[in-house]
Amino acid sequence: MLKICTRRLIGSSGFCGFCSAAWPRPSPALGESFDETAARALDTSVRTLQRELNREGTDFRTLTNIVRGRRAIELLRGLDASVTEISASFGYSAPVHFSRSFRKATGLSPRDYRRMTPPGGGWA
Repeated sequence: MLKICTRRLIGSSGFCGFCSAAWPRPSPALGESFDETAARALDTSVRTLQRELNREGTDFRTLTNIVRGRRAIELLRGLDASVTEISASFGYSAPVHFSRSFRKATGLSPRDYRRMTPPGGGWA
């Protein structure tokens, strides 16, 4: 199952239902790292997860950044949460840090992305 799921994570624009539920969103349990959370959810060890990802030509950090970016876009498409609230949900100490990371990934600030994208539409 892990091999199938990592291939789906890497090779598609979306995630299989199992991986979507298993991949950390957005913060793990207190004292647990994201890779520990994902490994536990996939019922494997952190090292096995690392080996499988390495075989697929990626690593946990890269996939985590992809998942976080997609989640940030989902949240920004909705009008319910402010950029400050979204930033806090990802664990950023200040919205400016989230904005910098988002701009680096997309080329737009979160506010500019939200202004240019109709709710429910946009880039994924």
